[in-house]
Parts: sequence; structure tokens; C-alpha cells
Amino acid sequence: MNLSILKKPLFRRYIASSFLALNGIWIQRITMGWLAWDMTQSASFVGLVAGLNFVPSVLSGPFFGVMADRIDLRRAAIAAQLAMLSLSILLLALFLGGLLGPGILTAMSLASGMAASAYSPIRMALVTRLAPREDVQSVVVITSMNFNLSRLSGPAIGGILIAKLGVGAALLALVLAPLTLIVVLIRLTLRAPDGPTRVAQNFIADMRAGFIYAAEHELVRRALIITGLAAFAGRGVLEILPAIADGAFARGAVGLGQLSAAAGAGALLSAVMQALGHITPAQVLTLRSNMAAMLSCVLVGVLGLTASWNVALGTVAGLGFLGTLIGVSLQSGIQHSLPDALRGRVMSLWVLVALGATAGGAFVQGALADMIGLSETLVLTGVAGFCLLLANHWRNRAK
Repeated sequence: MNLSILKKPLFRRYIASSFLALNGIWIQRITMGWLAWDMTQSASFVGLVAGLNFVPSVLSGPFFGVMADRIDLRRAAIAAQLAMLSLSILLLALFLGGLLGPGILTAMSLASGMAASAYSPIRMALVTRLAPREDVQSVVVITSMNFNLSRLSGPAIGGILIAKLGVGAALLALVLAPLTLIVVLIRLTLRAPDGPTRVAQNFIADMRAGFIYAAEHELVRRALIITGLAAFAGRGVLEILPAIADGAFARGAVGLGQLSAAAGAGALLSAVMQALGHITPAQVLTLRSNMAAMLSCVLVGVLGLTASWNVALGTVAGLGFLGTLIGVSLQSGIQHSLPDALRGRVMSLWVLVALGATAGGAFVQGALADMIGLSETLVLTGVAGFCLLLANHWRNRAK
């Protein structure tokens, strides 16, 4: 990995301010998950609130991917951040006014998901324009490390704030978190896109071009399949952590923060290890990711069987480690091969599959936990996911 990009002051400011904003995102997720559990004591409602946050990405992700390839990325990022800030202020106001019930909480989850679905393809396209093309993979790894460091600190901060100062303090931190990033984005300079200027077609034609590219390129197609299966099982279970932390182990908001931080610690370790490694050929990346996804399914089953809090923490840390190994490996392989003109659209498909499968996993696992029990649900999810990934592995070998 080439660290020379960190010598650029604007890039360092972007990374530092992004870290603060990302902490806000993780504080929001843990706070909304805790509110969902605290209001209802229902795993299915926790899964519903978590899943609804991802639904807009599934429905509108390709649209925003087309937009990311057409518009000024810096201005679009500023607009998306301002939209998320406005929603955070509204969420805090509703809570302080005593108006935040289950119905409004689900609506706010959906609205914040819409803002996030607009920002995700913009962010993915923007970070690759912060450096020359030869440094794109380094930028992806550095931004992944930044994301996962916040994934370690954000949930821990959120859990402590909720337990010690109350939900209102966590929501206030959520409002303050993105302010520095907005200022940095205003002053940010991006490199010009590679290749000739693209003539805009209609939205349907542009979206179709992204789908065709993904369907015709073996690496992208394999990456999307592995991402979907891994996200449904491994990421889905991480969306119902409130039910695991308090429902299964009676550890409260602090326990939820500890579990979420454990996932972040594993993810950060994975990102650091990949940053210190070498660029791996694309075909090896897909094979490694498929095997990592199979192992994550084993860990989901272990989480369902254990009665030990320490084992649960270690298992969730393992899920974070493997999830990042899969995500960074596949994203790096895809990003490195993509032309700039298609980057937003193809990466929006990757986001669509990753978040859509996560939402599906949260919905299904939450509902099953209320029907047949949490332990049984996790074991069933792990076994089913492992079998599907094994079948995918043998299918690819047969080719």
C-alpha cells in the first residue's frame, strides 16, 4: 500500500473529518437499535427498524449511482451530508419533545436510509478522485481502515452515552458529528475524471449500462453473489445485536456497545492486515472472499449456540473481521478495474446487493427469532448460508 497520499493536507483533513462523521453514523445505528428494542422488546421490530434503513438503497441505489456519474461529486456530497444533518436534528427534536414512538422511529429509519443511499455511491466515487488512478487501491484501503476505526469507537461511545447520560446525549453527538466534514467538503479539490467526457443518456439507458457491465464481467458478477450471501447471514445478524446483547445476555446498552465495538475491532484488524499486505490478483480475491464468507456462517452458528459472553464477543469480532476481509477484497478488486465513467453505477449495484441482503437478513432473522427462538434462528442461518456458499464455490470451480 502506498501511504504517500497521506502527505496531502486536504486528504488528511478529509480522512479526519470523515472519521468524526462516521462515528455519528455508528452512534445513530446503535441508538436507533436500542430505542427499537427498548420500546418493544421485540427482535422482529429491531430487525424491521434496521432493515428499513437499508430499503432505500435497494430501491433507489441505481438511480443515485447514475447521478454520481453525472453530477459534481463534491457538491453532491455536501448536499447529502446536509440532508443527513437535518434528519439528525429532527430526530433529536422528536425525542426531546416526547414524540418518538415506534411508528415515527420506523419512519425516521426509512428517511435516514434514503439520505444514506444517496451518499453511498457519491462517497465511493468521490474517494477514488482524491488520488491518481494508480493509488486508488491504497485510497480504498485507507478509507476502509478509517470506516472500521469509527466502527470500533462509535458504538462504544454510543453505548456509554446511552447508559451514562441517556439517549438524548447520544442523539446530540449525532448532530455534532458531521459538521467538520461539511466544512472540509466545501474546500475539497478532486482530480479530473479519466477518459473522455461522457455524453449523458437518459436514466434508464445509464442504469442499464451499469447492469450490463456487471453481468458481462466475471469478477463483478462473482463479487456480487458472494457479497449478497455473506451480507444476508453475517451482516444480517449484526443488525439484531440489541436482541442478542440484552435479550440473550441481559447486558443492556453498554453490552450492545461492547458487541458493536467488538465487531468494529475485528473489522479494523482486518483492514490493517490488508493494508500491510500486497495487491492480490482478482480471481484470488473472489476465492478468498468466498471461503471467508463460509467461515462467517460458521461463526453465526457458534453465536447461536454459546452461553458465554466472552465467546459471544469473540465471535462477533470474528464476524467483523471476516466481513471487512470480504468487503475490502471485493471492493478493491472491482474499483481497480472500473472505468471512471461507470464507477458510480457499478458500485451502486454493489451497495444495492450488500445492503439489500443485509436488510433481508435483518428482517428474516428478526422475525424468525420471535417465532422459533434466537438461538435456533442463528444456527439455521449459519447452516443455510454455509451450504449456499459451498455450492457457489463448487460452481465456480466447475467453470
